[in-house]
Amino acid sequence: MKSWRFCAPNRPQMHTQVAIIGAGLAGLQAARLLHAAKVDFVLLEARDDLGGRILTVDDAGRPAADGFDLGPSWFWPQMQPAMADLVAELALPAFAQSSDGDVLFERMSREGAQRYRALAQEPQSFRLVGGTAALVRALARELPPTQVQRGARVTAMTLVRDGVELTIRRAGTSRHSSGDSSGDSSGDGRRRRVQQHAPGRRPRRSSPRR
Repeated sequence: MKSWRFCAPNRPQMHTQVAIIGAGLAGLQAARLLHAAKVDFVLLEARDDLGGRILTVDDAGRPAADGFDLGPSWFWPQMQPAMADLVAELALPAFAQSSDGDVLFERMSREGAQRYRALAQEPQSFRLVGGTAALVRALARELPPTQVQRGARVTAMTLVRDGVELTIRRAGTSRHSSGDSSGDSSGDGRRRRVQQHAPGRRPRRSSPRR
């Protein structure tokens, strides 16, 4: 069976079958489905916040449970049935986007807002009560906190003889994970982990695009 082994100073060793890189909407839903199927996983997110491009803030620009969406704001049930099914499954309240009245559009800060007449939407778009971050919170609540690691930036992936090695950088810490029980610290804020794969493949090294 393919598996990952994590070794970290002052922490118990952890094994997992699947590593998910990025805790945006896709990563959170993948983790949720794996957890429901009782498949062991670890979700790695480079930032401290979950949700990727999804961000709901208050009038001061701080993340809030009810505020303004600065990232994805709408979904279209007729065009995105999987999204509509997920919203319904999580019992998240949604409402149709109003198209009454005029629209004020400010293209850039040095230009004044322009007024346009609103057009009827076809198909109808919807928004979530509390902002799109409500979806992020609902997905995160279904995940074991110990399997969601924030501030874990994957900086490189390497094929080694007995698996795949990920180099993960954490601010102020250094960790190393490998396929053997020894493990060692890289000393520069990185950690590594290995997934076993079919023997006979030659090692090669790659780094994520920036």
